[in-house]
Amino acid sequence: MLLGQWIDDKVTETSATINVEFASKSFRVEGKVVKVQLWDTAGQEQYRSVTRTYYRKAHGALLVYDVSNNDSFSRLEGWLKDVKEAPGNENTQILLIGNKSDKEDQREVSTERGIEFSRLNNINFMETSAKTGDNVDRAFQIILQDIHKLTEKFVKLESRRTKSSVQGRATVKLTTDSPAEETCCPF
Repeated sequence: MLLGQWIDDKVTETSATINVEFASKSFRVEGKVVKVQLWDTAGQEQYRSVTRTYYRKAHGALLVYDVSNNDSFSRLEGWLKDVKEAPGNENTQILLIGNKSDKEDQREVSTERGIEFSRLNNINFMETSAKTGDNVDRAFQIILQDIHKLTEKFVKLESRRTKSSVQGRATVKLTTDSPAEETCCPF
């Protein structure tokens, strides 16, 4: 529902993600058009082994729990571990999202618990409501800006590394020999 709200920019009443859903979207970040591919993996335990393959080498991850369901919050530790330990995820940007903030009267997980979890795990945090659209765009903007900044940093580092390795090489000047002058008689 969170992904659908961001992609389609409309509120839809849908059931929870079953297995995996895919979407892509182009948007502007820091003046550049960027196309992102997004995989919405199910948070249910029975899909866990399948969903692990979808976040290998991920640039970013949104860890989403339901603020009206304490069980979803209690599973965060395992999901966070899976994301961080997946091959190629050493620099994955992670945003913790407490969704369904519109269900304040049914809240089981306080905002403070979300903040504390994010602080202990050194990840960003915010609350959203896919139903009302509250903070949905902002959540995607934050994670995508974090990914973009990290990508730009790696591009600059690679550029410097390549430049310095080229500058450190000796220069070889190639010339062609001019033909020897031909004479008819030796003197």
